[in-house]
Amino acid sequence: MKKNFMLFFLVLPIFTSCFAKTVSAEFADSENLPDGIIICDDYYEKTQNIFLVLEDYVRSYSKIVEYDTEKLEITKTIFSCEEKFSISDFNASKNGFVFSVIKMRYPNDEANVYSDIYHYDCLSNQLTKVNDAPVSESARGLYPCNPHINESCIVYLCHDFEKETSQIVMYDLGSKKSEVIVAEKFPESTTGVTFLDLDGNKMLYNSFNQENPELNIFDLSNKAKIQTVKALKTTSVHYNGCLDSESNVIVLYANSSRYGDLIYMIDLGTEKSKRLVGFRDNTLLKNDQMYFDGRNIMYTVQRDISGYIYDHYYAEIYDVQRLQSAQKLHTAYCFLTKGWKGFLVYDKKLQTKKIHLQIEKKGASK
Repeated sequence: MKKNFMLFFLVLPIFTSCFAKTVSAEFADSENLPDGIIICDDYYEKTQNIFLVLEDYVRSYSKIVEYDTEKLEITKTIFSCEEKFSISDFNASKNGFVFSVIKMRYPNDEANVYSDIYHYDCLSNQLTKVNDAPVSESARGLYPCNPHINESCIVYLCHDFEKETSQIVMYDLGSKKSEVIVAEKFPESTTGVTFLDLDGNKMLYNSFNQENPELNIFDLSNKAKIQTVKALKTTSVHYNGCLDSESNVIVLYANSSRYGDLIYMIDLGTEKSKRLVGFRDNTLLKNDQMYFDGRNIMYTVQRDISGYIYDHYYAEIYDVQRLQSAQKLHTAYCFLTKGWKGFLVYDKKLQTKKIHLQIEKKGASK
């Protein structure tokens, strides 16, 4: 249900183009604090509207709204979670996006947890539930379904705990029909596939094996695996990965028995691996989220340290060609696409009670 809100904004100068290259705003209303940014490229250029995932730090609410970056106001609520549910993963195409909603477990709650998946079409304003049955319903804990979207389909990860099988399901946006395109048995009492990523009609996913983990490239057009490469030695669980077909490179966030959590890169032409970033104990990627544009990797780091909450988080952008990184402190969320980058930054004084939104066109003057 829509609620009244108060927003306080600071607008940066608009460039000579009719389409703003930089957007800046402040959110101080406790019931409308952003925790994620969704940009549908074509829709954004037509309307200057984006979508925001709104959640406060304690997740007392969770919703998706449309946001006008010219008028600097929320225009409508797309989805609002019921109690005990929260928005999790999301991914955008040119004129639509997909997101998952998780059923959370609370203390003394013995109910199973699971995910539901929704698609929103920006042009028709239509919201559609993609799955018929709960996704990865289990008493074992929550298993992300990593929904991704291109112009013709949605793919997502689903675990069948009775058959002990990891499945990748493809939902056709035209026919509204679903089919399983990948199925792998659980090895050693754990799930077989832990993440997937989509770049056009090519999909990246992992095959979990304690001794010889692999990464797979799958062609959605032919529904066939077209390449398998060995993971970095000593890695076991892969939390996330990104495929960039133009640069023919994948970057991966994984756990290594030797190095701890790390980000590394594989050249799909030579199939050689290169370690890029390591993380100390009690340091990880927030929500395992990571973005890659073919040259730069961007992610939010979460640290378990004493002190103010806003000091626990920072964004990092890593240049894989120069092997150099830069940080943006107090960042709760960041994203990177071929054309845009953006940040949600905690306020230095009010911390989690006030969020600064920044969106920049890549290459724009500051």
